[in-house]
Amino acid sequence: MLNNFIGREGILDELGDALEDDCISIVGIIAPGGTGKTALVNVWLNSLQLDRYGIDFTYTWRFREVEKGKTTGSSHDFFIDIFKSKFGMSLDSFLSESKKAELLLEKLDKRRPVLILDEIESLQHTEGQSKKGKLFDVAIKGFLQKINETTQEEEGHNGRLIIVTSREHLVDLEDCPGYKEIELSNLTEIEGAKLLHKLGVIGTLKDRKKASVDFDHHALALVLLGKLIVLKFPDHFISHKDEINNEIKNIIISKLKAPRSKLNEALQDEKIHILGILYYYEKNIINEEERILLRMMALLHRPMNDAEREYLILNADFASHVRTLPTEKWTTCYNRLEKLGLLHIESDPILLLDCHPLIREHYRVLFKEESLDLWVQAQGVLFEYFSSLGETHQPKTLEDLIPPYRAVHHGCRANRYRESLEVYRNQIMQGDVMAFGTNQLGAVAEDTAALHTFFEPNTTDILIEVQNKLGIDKQAWLHARTAFCMTCLGRLPEAVEHREKEIKLCHIQENNGLGQHQRQELLQYTSNALGKLSELMLFVGDLSGAETNADKSIEKAKKSESLEEQRISKCRLAAVVHMKGDFNNAGRLFQDAVDLQERINPRKAILYSDHGFLYKRFILEQIDPNQRYRYQKFLQDEAQPSLNYDKDFKPHNPWLVAIGLDQLSIASTFARISEFNHAETGNADYFFEKSRNTLINSDAVVFFPEYFLEKARYLLRHHENHNDKALNEAKKALKCAQDYGMILYQADANLLKARIHLIKQEHQQAHSCFTAAENIINENQYWRRGDELERLRQDLK
Repeated sequence: MLNNFIGREGILDELGDALEDDCISIVGIIAPGGTGKTALVNVWLNSLQLDRYGIDFTYTWRFREVEKGKTTGSSHDFFIDIFKSKFGMSLDSFLSESKKAELLLEKLDKRRPVLILDEIESLQHTEGQSKKGKLFDVAIKGFLQKINETTQEEEGHNGRLIIVTSREHLVDLEDCPGYKEIELSNLTEIEGAKLLHKLGVIGTLKDRKKASVDFDHHALALVLLGKLIVLKFPDHFISHKDEINNEIKNIIISKLKAPRSKLNEALQDEKIHILGILYYYEKNIINEEERILLRMMALLHRPMNDAEREYLILNADFASHVRTLPTEKWTTCYNRLEKLGLLHIESDPILLLDCHPLIREHYRVLFKEESLDLWVQAQGVLFEYFSSLGETHQPKTLEDLIPPYRAVHHGCRANRYRESLEVYRNQIMQGDVMAFGTNQLGAVAEDTAALHTFFEPNTTDILIEVQNKLGIDKQAWLHARTAFCMTCLGRLPEAVEHREKEIKLCHIQENNGLGQHQRQELLQYTSNALGKLSELMLFVGDLSGAETNADKSIEKAKKSESLEEQRISKCRLAAVVHMKGDFNNAGRLFQDAVDLQERINPRKAILYSDHGFLYKRFILEQIDPNQRYRYQKFLQDEAQPSLNYDKDFKPHNPWLVAIGLDQLSIASTFARISEFNHAETGNADYFFEKSRNTLINSDAVVFFPEYFLEKARYLLRHHENHNDKALNEAKKALKCAQDYGMILYQADANLLKARIHLIKQEHQQAHSCFTAAENIINENQYWRRGDELERLRQDLK
């Protein structure tokens, strides 16, 4: 549409102004599909004088659309491409979602690029009142928010600008001071008339304006109409519009009567004019090979290369009668479809065929309505193609994982769920223990997108077809794996739902007459699932639910006769009791866990991993700050050995979270000892930095608030004139807790903020934070902080 661009001069000027305005770092262009967002940005880029603005480089990435209602998009390919094409980096090592955002920001530091993130709606929730418009992709969300924060901290972006296009409002950025939103409306009447004229349509201005009105001034609809008139009618006259329009209306009426028609949905989405023209093309204009090529495009959500096209032609049943078509005929086919506005040809560096999302969406619906069997078979062909690419060698890098991820998506669309799950577990995870994609490379978002193809859109319900093909044990595993990914991404309510459904399936299996050994294994598995659910409920502030499930976890662990599972379940219940302020019972339960650990391994009778972290946190809170000896003994007997224990494991493995939490325990311990021995501040600083890096690499966002809060307390206690830095860390903790719905951490952060504001003699802010904390503590019976709340209440009087 670049050659056919008309109008929008005012918006083009706004983009130029944003580039010169140091206070604006991100511009969002929001409009329905086909309005011309991409064309607008490309025209502006083509006219941009890089030397004038001192721009280092421009970069455009189009996030490919996904099927409506499915949160299966991912920024995986974007990060691979931008690091490779702009910075010469191959992402062949661990890079968590948070680290991706941080590393890209680091690479852009002191640079002056213009980045275009096109069609980002594929990474946004498109349904649900509370979620609509929110980004579910953690890496992109983090990157955009960090760009905005950096602009504010540096008091300007120095020529760096990010332009985002979407069909949805960018809810996550709406309150950001460096964000400017532009809503793009349809063309004006005169602009629509000019567009038809530019396309070669002949007629009076009045008639062309009337045509623009008839097609709602919609840019894509008018482009398709204009190209149709010019191609079909030698005189190119606008009067043919009425003939076309009448036939379109008849087509629409007949389609609306069809039992499987999607046009009612299209009417609600205001796409009726575009679909009407596309149906007209299908009936009157395009030939057989063109029809088949457009259906090939519908099978994918991105450009199609020659290898994929040839494989489909050779193996897909719907393409059987064009298998002998010579190359020159296919070239003619490409060029004619491009003239019709139905196809876009890219040839740098290789030939790629692409089309507008609305055109792809139309042919996707049309193909499935015509012959679902042929659609499914063709998706199976693509599954086999991408599966074979992944089998040629064991994937080692993020780029190597692209074919197996694509195989899973196409396999699920082909109803080959069992085989798709095997590809996921064998090629992507490379074994349940290894979990290569997430634990070795940090591809959590892409794993999540792949797993979502087994579930109903926007739900935690496994597809009926999947239930019919996979056993209960595999369904429970799917819920467990998805819950893990959801937890990593901070999508805690969804993780809770997956765990609850996993446990229900476990209970069904218990009643299936298992042998003794299988029953013991299932009891241990169920105990762990209940414990994981308890942890999640603790994060979201449901103390009652957390305690109930922790109790059940202990019960199942005892029946399983697994000492290891009993140890872990005791720690989980102790953590809940601790949050409820019952310190005596918490201490007893933790001691039980210590005793069990000694029975399991007398040589390493310490608690480690996240459960050891819970114990160390509890102990540190119980020690009187004046008892220096007890601090030092705790460091010697508990904290330091556990860190050495976890260092036995290689970095970037399933124990990365454990290492980060142990490092945080060490940092907290040194921070307290440094109250008496200032020489230990160096150790505290060292371990805080180590913990930060490890936790970020682990992608365990649920522990980020803990880190920020501990660092804030350390700065507040041990560094003079660092009140502002401590407040900044507390603010990070609060924002993270709010972003991920972690209620108890919100109370902790508000309490700490209130204390800092009081020290700074900012009484109004202190009272506001105190009230917020008090409400959370009382509503959730979070009595762990009861004494601290009362002390602060007295200090505020």
